Amino acid sequence: MNEKRNPKISIGIVSLVVILTVLCLTIFSVMTLTTALNEKQLAEKAAIALENYYNAEAHCSKIANEIGEIWKEAGNKDDLQAYAKANKVDCHLEKNKLYFRYQCSVDERQTLFVTISVGDTFEIEQWCVQATSEWVPDESIIVWDGESIE
Repeated sequence: MNEKRNPKISIGIVSLVVILTVLCLTIFSVMTLTTALNEKQLAEKAAIALENYYNAEAHCSKIANEIGEIWKEAGNKDDLQAYAKANKVDCHLEKNKLYFRYQCSVDERQTLFVTISVGDTFEIEQWCVQATSEWVPDESIIVWDGESIE
């Protein structure tokens, strides 16, 4: 008279859990793929920027080394001024020191500026990257400023 009923798990709940699990895994895999692609693009841009910077620095170092070699060998201001004139490097005499100023473009927005002084000693006065174009902020995203939007 007492019949025991076994609880039945309906197939609908199991299917729903499987569908939700597959959906979550699909969403996570798409998010992972998107993140990986964005990281790859960022790494490529960073590599190009670094390569451009090191190319500019190598060029400026070559000129600095050549000036240093001429200064070591001869120490003659006429030879140094002749080198500057031949290589289109700005050179002027100030307080018994020769100052060499030159630059090399890193990219369309940055330039590496170098100033070297030669007198009794050989000194690098300036070696820095400066922006050559005006910074323009990205205003394409509308940001809420606290006022009601109507």
